[in-house]
Amino acid sequence: MQRHTSFSVFRSSIQRSLSRVSLPVFLLSALAGLLCIGAGPAARAQTESVTYLHTFLSSYFQNTDGDGPFGNLIQGADGSLYGTTAYGGTYGAGTVYKITPDGTFTLLHAFDGSDGGFSEPDPYPSYDAGLTQTPDGSLYGTTMCGGANGRGTIYKMTPDGSMTILHSFATPSSYGGDVFNADGAYPGKLSLASDGNFYGTTIMGGSYGLGTLYEITPDGAFTSLYFFGDVNGAMPVGGLTEGTDGYLYGTTAGSVAGVGAAGTVFRLNVQLSIPPSHVLFQDVASGQMAFWQMDGAQVLSANPIAAGQDPAWQAVGEADFNGDGWPDILFQNATTGQLAVWFMDVTLATNGEMIGLTPPPGWQAVSLADFNADGSPDILFQNTSSGQLAIWLMNGTTPTNGLLLTPAPPPGWNVVGTSDFNGDGQPDILFQNASTGQLAVWFMSGTSVLGGAYITPVQDPSWKAVAVKDLNRDGSADIVFQNTTGQMVYWLMNGTTAMTGSYFGVTPPDGWKVVASH
Repeated sequence: MQRHTSFSVFRSSIQRSLSRVSLPVFLLSALAGLLCIGAGPAARAQTESVTYLHTFLSSYFQNTDGDGPFGNLIQGADGSLYGTTAYGGTYGAGTVYKITPDGTFTLLHAFDGSDGGFSEPDPYPSYDAGLTQTPDGSLYGTTMCGGANGRGTIYKMTPDGSMTILHSFATPSSYGGDVFNADGAYPGKLSLASDGNFYGTTIMGGSYGLGTLYEITPDGAFTSLYFFGDVNGAMPVGGLTEGTDGYLYGTTAGSVAGVGAAGTVFRLNVQLSIPPSHVLFQDVASGQMAFWQMDGAQVLSANPIAAGQDPAWQAVGEADFNGDGWPDILFQNATTGQLAVWFMDVTLATNGEMIGLTPPPGWQAVSLADFNADGSPDILFQNTSSGQLAIWLMNGTTPTNGLLLTPAPPPGWNVVGTSDFNGDGQPDILFQNASTGQLAVWFMSGTSVLGGAYITPVQDPSWKAVAVKDLNRDGSADIVFQNTTGQMVYWLMNGTTAMTGSYFGVTPPDGWKVVASH
C-alpha cells in the first residue's frame, strides 16, 4: 500500500508540472482532422500484414506475463528480443521478458516493489525505460519507482533473468510535491556511452527537486553529475544521446520561471571520447612503476605495474607505440641515453623493445606527441645544456626523421609536456621557468612554432609542473604539480588560464615521482 502511495505522489507532481501543455481530447481530434485535409496522397489499399507474436493478458494489476509494454524492444546477442512492462506480473509492479522472433515468450522477472517497480497507469507511459545490453550480454535497466526508498532503481540482469540491484535512489524530503534528495528520483532510460559507463537522468530529486544527471559504472559505482533546477532546465524526461564529438546531449521538459521556461536542450560538458585519466609514477630508488586511476581529481585506486625496472631507466611518458589501444611507456637510460619501450596491457608489461637509434649525449627525451598527425607518437627532446628542442618523427618504434625546432627557448625554460592548449587539434608545448615558476606555452602547427603565451597565474617555483592531463575531461589540458615533499596539486585550465585548483587528496610515498605525460 505504501508503494502505491509514493507512486501517486510522483504522478500528481508530473501532472501539475505538465498541465500547461495538455489539451482536451476533442480539440486534439479536431486539430488532427484539419491537418489531414488535403495533406497527402490518396490512401492506398491495405496490402501489408502484421503477425502478432504475443498478446499480454488484460489486467490492471497482477497477471502472469505483464501489462503495458511501453518501453522499446532490444534484440540481444542471442537473437531474442528483450523488453519490459510497466505493470502486471505477479505483484503488479511490472516485468522483464524475452521473446524469440517466432513468438516464444519467457517471463524473466516480475518486480515486487522492493527491487523496483512502475507507477499505476497514467498518461506518461514513456517512463517505462526499456533495456540496454552490454557486449558481455548483460542487460541493464531502470525502474521508475520502487526499490529500497520507493524512488526507483538501476538494475543488472543476465539473459536468463538473474537480477542484481546496482542502485536504489535515496529517500527524499518532499515539499509541495517536489522531491529533494542527494541522487535523484524516478529515473529514465540508461544510455551506454563510449567510455563503457552508463549515463541517465531522473525526473525529480537532487538539490533542487527538479531532476538530476548521473553516471553509473557496469559494476554499480554511482556518481551524481548535475542537479537541474535553474534556467538551464528542469525535469529531464527524455534519454541522453552521445554526439560524435563525445558530449552527451538531452532535453528538459521545462525550467524555472524566466529563460527556458518552456524546456531546454542541454549538453553535459564532459567529453566521453576522452578516457578517464591516470597519473603515472616511478620510484626513483627502485625503478618500480605504478599509476593512480583517476576520476577527475579524485584518486580511485593505486595500481602497481607488474614488472620491475632498473632505476637507471627513467620513464619519459606514455603513448600507444604498437597501435593496440593501450598506452605504452617510453624509458631513457640516464647514463647512455638509450631509449626503450614497454608494451602495456593495462598494468601488465607484455613485451619490450629498444629504439633503434640513440640520441647524442645531452639530449633528454621530455615528451611524446603525434606532431605530424600520422597516428604514431613522436619523441620530443631537449638539450640539457642549451635548452634547444628537437623531434624524432616515429613509425612505431622506428625513427623516420629528425629535426631541430626553431627558435630555441630562452635559458632556464624546461619542457613539462605536450597537449592542445588552444583547441586547434595540434599538440602544443608547455614550459616552466625553473627559477620563477612561471609557465608558458608554445602554440604549434605540426613541427612549426606559431606563437606563445604565458600561463596565468604565476606558480610558486617550489611547485614543479610534472604532467599535463585533461583531468575533468572538458577538452582542456590541465596541469599537475609536485613539490619536493611529494605533495601534489592541480590546476584545471581553460586554455592558458587556470580556472581553479586544489590539492590531491592523497600524497604518494616518499621517492615516488610523477612521470611527465604526453
